[in-house]
Amino acid sequence: MRIGVDLRPLQDRSLSGVGEYTVQLMTALFRLATEDQFVFFTNSASRSVLLPASWPRERYMHHHHRIPNKALNAALFLLRRPTLRNLCGPVDCFFAPNHNFLPGLNGVPLVLTVHDLSYHHYPSLFSRKKRLWHTLVQPRRIMREASALIAVSETTAKDCINTFHVPSEKIHAIHSGVTTHAVSGHERSAVRTQYQLPAHFLFSLSTHEPRKNLITLLDAYHELRRSGKYTGALVLAGTHGWS
Repeated sequence: MRIGVDLRPLQDRSLSGVGEYTVQLMTALFRLATEDQFVFFTNSASRSVLLPASWPRERYMHHHHRIPNKALNAALFLLRRPTLRNLCGPVDCFFAPNHNFLPGLNGVPLVLTVHDLSYHHYPSLFSRKKRLWHTLVQPRRIMREASALIAVSETTAKDCINTFHVPSEKIHAIHSGVTTHAVSGHERSAVRTQYQLPAHFLFSLSTHEPRKNLITLLDAYHELRRSGKYTGALVLAGTHGWS
């Protein structure tokens, strides 16, 4: 099978959660789907997209286009052009690891991952630009057009059914994978020294912006310390978002 994959989440200068999800999922698929070939689609007028060196080059084709993103998104929104065949060539199905402006599929089955519907339930937690982007992407329409949806939790699966009335039979709840790394005692000690980490701590890794709800995390941590149930530290890590 030739599987087209939207790798635009890898174009961010630093990988977001969706980008990391995409990298780890493809790494696993190369190991598990040994009979399949992959056709990757990326687009950036200003820079190339470097794919992980560990991915077996003989297993994939990479079509990188240099169309200005705003022009491409406008064409995909208004005309559903270019088509998937224009961007990827012939494929048997197309996988999108997140909502995005998608090409005309012309009957090619679409598999879409839905991470959450926070943009619908809590629009105030998104910047004005992001709210407009989600409106134009039309996630409700894409979810209904998809042949299958991957929801990263049972809660998100139920939310797709209850909020957007997606038929339950085409939703599959599949948790995001966990990557493990062997770390030596020396490496662990070096990281503790570099970041001046205490012996015990709670750890939060996310983009620092309103929808990540860090205020509630701080309130919970304060309550744990106040009640004496936890005496360790709290460590926050991640890039800065908006607000």
